[in-house]
Amino acid sequence: MAKNKLGGRNLLFPMPVVLVGTMIDGRANFAPVAYVGSHDRKTVSIGVHRGHATAASILDDKEFSLNIPSVPMVRKVDFTGMKSGANYDKSELFEVFHGTLENTPMIEKCPVNLECKLTETIELNNRYVFMGEIVEAWTDDAFLTNGEVDLSRVDPLLFNINDAAYWRVSDKLGEAWDPGTTLEWEK
Repeated sequence: MAKNKLGGRNLLFPMPVVLVGTMIDGRANFAPVAYVGSHDRKTVSIGVHRGHATAASILDDKEFSLNIPSVPMVRKVDFTGMKSGANYDKSELFEVFHGTLENTPMIEKCPVNLECKLTETIELNNRYVFMGEIVEAWTDDAFLTNGEVDLSRVDPLLFNINDAAYWRVSDKLGEAWDPGTTLEWEK
């Protein structure tokens, strides 16, 4: 089988969609972001366009929340990406709560919420990459199995930049560090 050359493209997909929570002019604001990274159990990163109100708010307040929406929230998530927080009060779309940090509004209906303190800002092309330390994580009992967040219950919304479409997770394939134990290594 011959491989096709596709050029220098980012083909790491799908990406989780989060609603980044910040405060703008004293009100909660939420913006969808799919450029999200996990670097260890306490560190996350998000890529936000420099011209967005969300980026300015993170730079000012040095904190933000990541709200992980489920698939049934796709209409509201998509809508928040079409309106600027500088001109539109998106907090009216959601029931909002606050945790331990002052400027990290969170969405009650999102299965998982993370409060983050800004630890580093990287300027990259037309974006800021914000590194954050997770200060607190929140969920409801409905999304837990044996005390751990259950991906199948969360049903997180995913995004694929290559077809500009939303997707969902399907099936668990097995436990990590287990399927490989049955492989016989032949040289």
